[in-house]
Amino acid sequence: MKKQNLSNPIFMRVTLLTGIIFVMLGSFMFYTSGQILATFSVDIIVGAIQNEPAKDLPPFEYSWGMKHWGRMNEELIRASVGLLVLSIGHLLLLPPVIMIAKGLRKAATITAMVLIGLSALLFIMVPLSMTQAFGDIAVSGAVDPVAYGEMMSVSMNFASKCAILVAESIIVLLSVSLLFPSKSRLPTLHYSGKLVLTLLSGLCLLLFALPFLNLSFGPLSQATSALLSDPAELASHLSVAVRWMIFSSVMLGVSALLGLISIVMPNRAQAITPPSE
Repeated sequence: MKKQNLSNPIFMRVTLLTGIIFVMLGSFMFYTSGQILATFSVDIIVGAIQNEPAKDLPPFEYSWGMKHWGRMNEELIRASVGLLVLSIGHLLLLPPVIMIAKGLRKAATITAMVLIGLSALLFIMVPLSMTQAFGDIAVSGAVDPVAYGEMMSVSMNFASKCAILVAESIIVLLSVSLLFPSKSRLPTLHYSGKLVLTLLSGLCLLLFALPFLNLSFGPLSQATSALLSDPAELASHLSVAVRWMIFSSVMLGVSALLGLISIVMPNRAQAITPPSE
């Protein structure tokens, strides 16, 4: 029985081009958002204890870099949308890249998945550092914005961002090479367990990005618009944000794991039909 073809050369080229554009655009938006995923709680805490608009505060230099105030909403939305666009592009590019991975291509794809897994391990330090800082605040009963900012794992956030951007760059380069195959037409995909795992890996990366979009328009927007003088309400919003970040970290790690499994899984059912001579 002939297996159902999932793509044709024209459709695959359009998919690859769309995915490449999405990954590049999303990466740019994510990179230019600064370190807001690690520092948004600093903005909220400072906004809760000072009496003037955050944008009027002078920049402050932490050990991890210069902090400019009053940009949280703009940067958080840009980071969230950028991650979402990047993850959609990743989902479009991953199946053809993994399904034909052999030799150097396979090694490069494995490297990309390992970097995504490393990104997850690094990023989870951000919500964990926030949890520890909240505990210190509860014990001391006071908030020092300088000390609080130093507790954040901003350097881990930067390293995590770099890891995921390098991984996506590898996937984009592999995808670009698919646009110019040595044969007369691109290979085509067929249903297989390997393809299913590959798609699940891409979907998990999408689940990594979606919670940040929810944070931008959910708990954090409520925290900044609510009466920040209410410590209990503020703590509730920040706790929800931390739980979402931990969930995102787990999804990023699962995405990398599923990607690695799909790479090493053999093409038992001839998931790729080679182009005709």
